[in-house]
Amino acid sequence: MPDHAAAQPKLHASSALHTEPEIVARMLLDRLEAAGSADLAFLFLGESLRSSAREIEDRVGAALGAGTLVTAAASGVIAGREEFARGSAASLLTATLPGVSIRPFLLQDLPRAPADADEAWAADHYAEVLGVGPSLRCTFVLADPYSGPLIRLLPMLSAARGDSSGPLLGAMLSGGDAPGQNVVSINGGFMNAGGVGVSLSGPIRVDAMVSQGCRSFGPTMLVTKARGNVLLELGGRPALEAVRDACMALPEGQRRQLEDGLYIGRVIDEYKERFGRDDYLIRAVRGIDANAEAIMTDDLFKVGQTVRLHLLDALTASEDLAMLLDKEKLSARPAGALLFSGQDRGPSLFGRPHHDAEAVHRAFRIPVGGERSAKSGTEYNLSEPASIPIAGMRTAGEIATSAGSAHLHAQTLTAALFRAEE
Repeated sequence: MPDHAAAQPKLHASSALHTEPEIVARMLLDRLEAAGSADLAFLFLGESLRSSAREIEDRVGAALGAGTLVTAAASGVIAGREEFARGSAASLLTATLPGVSIRPFLLQDLPRAPADADEAWAADHYAEVLGVGPSLRCTFVLADPYSGPLIRLLPMLSAARGDSSGPLLGAMLSGGDAPGQNVVSINGGFMNAGGVGVSLSGPIRVDAMVSQGCRSFGPTMLVTKARGNVLLELGGRPALEAVRDACMALPEGQRRQLEDGLYIGRVIDEYKERFGRDDYLIRAVRGIDANAEAIMTDDLFKVGQTVRLHLLDALTASEDLAMLLDKEKLSARPAGALLFSGQDRGPSLFGRPHHDAEAVHRAFRIPVGGERSAKSGTEYNLSEPASIPIAGMRTAGEIATSAGSAHLHAQTLTAALFRAEE
């Protein structure tokens, strides 16, 4: 019989909260559950540590001897069961992956796809860089939002990887407010633009979970006139008029939720008869053109697409995450989790800190004894360590596979759950 125990992935997580880079590096390494080398590591640094990213990575990389070390600065980091926004926090996830092939790459190494590119073109130009093959299990991508048309690139990445290569996961970096401010690195190659990727092949299973944070409202509408990222007409009416009417039809309490932003969901699969929560790609409404009665978004729209307005909603986000985690509990307990959380999924939305990280921790916590489990309500023990190794970051957009293709999402919690291959 095969030795399945030898292929068990082992993940460890640690965190640090300090302004001194040297102390941050030492805290990260001291708090690891097990010292020693790692095959793969992800290092996430809060905004105030961005200028010290190279120094911290050098120290962490030298101590870990990581075969592949990915570093990214973010507007906030997730460490264990806690979330830190806009501070001097850092989190580190290390993975020992027996028998797994790890293939790092740069997005800059991928040629720009021509307008008429198809699946054959993508396979010819991208497959080798991505390490596409029968044993490909997952690909991670971290990209700068200012330096590349990721919305055009993701379909080509999906086409090159095929249908049986596992999920494509990742995020848009959120550490910078302008071009050239983001920081991302793979194995010491620091960049302020572009992006990095890692493909995993071999005896590992990586499951994707994409939890929505927005609730739909108003009628479904057909795009009847559009120009690039500008919606001119919805259902034959001026787009601004249609959006205004849908917003005004909301009860007053729900209209106040629009202060957190207005979003528009584009249907992924137009052939479905009914559209549920997971059937929309959420896009932000970035502005209006009163003269043209148009609305501006952060995506490209085409005539004939079906859309519906959305707003950030704490109840929807909590319910969706709980439902997905209940489903994941039916599978083997993960060895660890990598989380990418929309940057508005924080205390201002949920009314309390650490919502997403705490939910993942509770889902995979080892069951307690009968006397404790019989108590009503939810028990919180903030001194209790995370049930599984957890690390991640706040994002400017989450990358995940939906309906057979990779897409850019907004305000979701996207998780990569590492498990042993069955």
